[in-house]
Amino acid sequence: MTVKLPSERPDIFTIRANHVSDVNKYIQSAKLNGRPLTVPRFRQADMVPGGSLVFEMAPTPNFSWGAK
Repeated sequence: MTVKLPSERPDIFTIRANHVSDVNKYIQSAKLNGRPLTVPRFRQADMVPGGSLVFEMAPTPNFSWGAK
């Protein structure tokens, strides 16, 4: 998914889920702007300058991801 963010120069924020399917529906890990995301949230300020949120998906839950 691509989100165009309004600003003086429009920036783009991309959300991608690698390997997502009907079977691979559980988040294993995530990266926000290339850095590991260890909690299941982020600030709008992290998104406004553009960048990406990338999920790695798998068929079983990773109960330790986002548990901090």
